[in-house]
Amino acid sequence: MAFMNISEANYSMVLTANQSSAFKLLSECNPFQSNQNLLTVYDYQNEAVEVMTESSKKRGANVMSADFSWPNLEIQSENLRKKIMNKRSRYSYLWMSLAQENGWHVLLDASALGAKDMETLGLSLFNPDFLICSFFKVFGENPSGFYCLFIRKSSASILKDLATGTNIVGIMNLVPASPPISNIETKLKVDNVLVQQMDDESGTEKKTKTVSFSEIEEVINTSFEPGTTETNNTPKRRNPRTECRSLDHADSLGLILISNRTRNLINWLVNALISLKHPNLENGNPAVQSYGPKIMFDRRPAVAFSVFDWEGQNRSCNSPKAG
Repeated sequence: MAFMNISEANYSMVLTANQSSAFKLLSECNPFQSNQNLLTVYDYQNEAVEVMTESSKKRGANVMSADFSWPNLEIQSENLRKKIMNKRSRYSYLWMSLAQENGWHVLLDASALGAKDMETLGLSLFNPDFLICSFFKVFGENPSGFYCLFIRKSSASILKDLATGTNIVGIMNLVPASPPISNIETKLKVDNVLVQQMDDESGTEKKTKTVSFSEIEEVINTSFEPGTTETNNTPKRRNPRTECRSLDHADSLGLILISNRTRNLINWLVNALISLKHPNLENGNPAVQSYGPKIMFDRRPAVAFSVFDWEGQNRSCNSPKAG
């Protein structure tokens, strides 16, 4: 939670198997009997959101989505305001605050945001009821694929099934790592301690004694005490140590410099794409059509585009295609 700049005093964390499990968990635990409306604001198709909407429809939810103009992909604020509000009044540009003022529970999908982006997000200004994010942008890789669902403690009471522990699918538990065994000598000591055979008074019968884990841990610790030596015929095996310095490098550069560089690269890429034309054609049909604003100061680091052949036919696998 410290990496994502989220306060433990305000939010609780739930680990889920993947992004779809996080969205589905909310849809199955949310009481749509009291409020049947579900409004999504996405300008692209998201598999996890589709899982949430389908699950919500089965529970009687009225699913709506925001409208976007084409091809600039700008949100139609008038239609969105009508869906959020039941009456006309002065409104704020902060859609999350506006929705909460009108009785909506807000879910913020921060999957595309990194650790340094969360520092400037201003989460305390919005205070969404739910927040979904992953560790992919924090540690550079996410081999497990699990996601985090943060629940604002003041809004936790609406998730009745989650509080009672019923109908929960996709929640993961953190299991503490077992003490490492880093060399063969220590492993042999542990094997010898696990089961010890003791002779009785007559010396003819043997009994088995089971040793507690604390004694095993003591043997492991003593093998690494200073002054202990290993035999020459015992091979050594060192645990590799990996340091991730990407966050320190980001701190040294600063978020403003990184954001400016990203914006310049995206604007350069958009201009390069729209300038591509098929050769030897009088009409000069463009080879690529870009969607969204051509030049934008706060443009996201993503580009949606379609590829056309010299006859003007769309040759993209899916239109539009994100790259």
